[in-house]
Amino acid sequence: MERSYGSRRTALAALAGFTLLSCVWSWSLLINPLHRATKGATGDGTLIGWFLTWVPWAVLHAHNPLVSGYLDAPRGVSTMWNTGLTLLGLLLAPLTLTLGPVASLNVITIAAPAASAFTAFLLLRRHAHGLGATAGALLFGFGPAVAAQNIGHYNLSFLALPPLIVMAIEDLIGPAGYRTRRVGVRLGVLLIAQLLIGEEILLITAAAVAVLVGFWLVVGALRSRTEVLGAGRRLLVGGGTAVAVFVVLAAFPLFEQFHGRYVLHSPIQSTDSYAARAAQLVVATPLLWLHGFYPGSTNLSEIDGYLGWGVLAVVVIGAALTRRRWAFLVVLATLIVLEVFSFGPYRQIGKPASGRLPWDLVAHRGLFANLLTVRFGIIAALAAAFLLALSLDAVRARLPGRRGTALAAVLAVAALAPLFPHGWPTAVAPDRPDCMQGGLVESIRSSHPTLLLPYPNVLDTRAQLWQAEAHFPFPIVGGYAVHPDRAEPYLDGTRGPVRDLFLSLVVAPDSAARDALGPGVLADLRGNDVRQIVVLPTRSAVSDGRFQRYLHNVLALAPRRVGQCTVYRLS
Repeated sequence: MERSYGSRRTALAALAGFTLLSCVWSWSLLINPLHRATKGATGDGTLIGWFLTWVPWAVLHAHNPLVSGYLDAPRGVSTMWNTGLTLLGLLLAPLTLTLGPVASLNVITIAAPAASAFTAFLLLRRHAHGLGATAGALLFGFGPAVAAQNIGHYNLSFLALPPLIVMAIEDLIGPAGYRTRRVGVRLGVLLIAQLLIGEEILLITAAAVAVLVGFWLVVGALRSRTEVLGAGRRLLVGGGTAVAVFVVLAAFPLFEQFHGRYVLHSPIQSTDSYAARAAQLVVATPLLWLHGFYPGSTNLSEIDGYLGWGVLAVVVIGAALTRRRWAFLVVLATLIVLEVFSFGPYRQIGKPASGRLPWDLVAHRGLFANLLTVRFGIIAALAAAFLLALSLDAVRARLPGRRGTALAAVLAVAALAPLFPHGWPTAVAPDRPDCMQGGLVESIRSSHPTLLLPYPNVLDTRAQLWQAEAHFPFPIVGGYAVHPDRAEPYLDGTRGPVRDLFLSLVVAPDSAARDALGPGVLADLRGNDVRQIVVLPTRSAVSDGRFQRYLHNVLALAPRRVGQCTVYRLS
């Protein structure tokens, strides 16, 4: 392990600075933290907010927090196959249960860049002085990858643990001086913590570390076989300890995931659904304040690979100047491999994509089939941060006195300035109707499944959010989540007449063909033990009237008013 530059006071100052920067960056959320969130928080973020509420509520009510029958009732869903953030759900429990999931989502939005930058700073200051370590930490924590994923994909933007995992691996393979088994225990705890925050990031980090250690062992063997043999022994002992700790702590979550009731039998999405292209490394995305025409995906939360010409130019300068060239080359090779992985299993040249790439070897095997390869750019940013830190340190050391520091600072600003976003796209969270609050919600509380309208789905998650904010007064039919199915996973509830009908009512006018489905819908509702239907206010007289006309005229159900809502009981 390299020496550490800086004291504990320096680390605390860095943490304070990163936190302040994140607060300034998120000022639009701080103005109204209980009712405003990033736009992604009303889609994918709603699902995460739902699980942030479910986990502590389940623990308090003696339910299994890793599965839930309160979504897609009566079948249920798995936290492990969804973006549950189980660990953060436990840590944020007091906030979530008192102020609601929107407040907790905003805390994560603000904490994710600061925490990610801080742990990257702790890693990088082992190898570079303050300026280089700070610049690298900013690239990782506040760069395009975190900026993109922080729009609703909080399981992918909270990256505080990957740098700590790399530090533990470094302690194992670096010069002797650490208690190997103690480091192994620390590594095992970090792995289980990352599993309960984001399993996809754990897999990507594991792949990155495997590539890094592989290159290190090859280069190390050329430099000193004795050193590599000693490191190999420590890695085996410490790694074995980490695996043992991880297996013990992760046994129950992994059993629920792979042998429980809600096992997925096919990939959630195709591994090449979102794949990077080489041009995306140097073409700024629309999230950034300095950008032009963008040739890639229009899904802003899946744009992870941008580094920019400035960072690449500084890295080229660093490659020419650094004295620790072997370490530089090992990380550079790792960065290149991760970027190639991000391109997916096929070359993205023209349509359809053609020509196999290295990722194709594992693209359809086990959990790797569920990885979106563009997300390798998230951890590739950590490798780029390391190279940037070493490069700036080499520039600073090249010139004597303040001239070297000034030149390194100018290069850092030139490299990083184009990478910062112009702010979060935000939206006002929908107000919860009165029937989902206080005494009124008690009048419709039920242990039996309830159908909420508008039907909760990927495009409209309001009903799902309100159920969580009301602390789960009843299980609901459908919902936006990954649901198990032997043919393929699906996102909007179990397929059947109820799902198909009420999704169509959201977007299409009434029709005679749909009216004829009435008997089948009633049978489906009763087969799922649904005892009531609650029509929530949508602020659209057309949609509200459409639901009520169908329920009253076609299904012949009698309504009653509960505050702003209309409730239909099924006998």
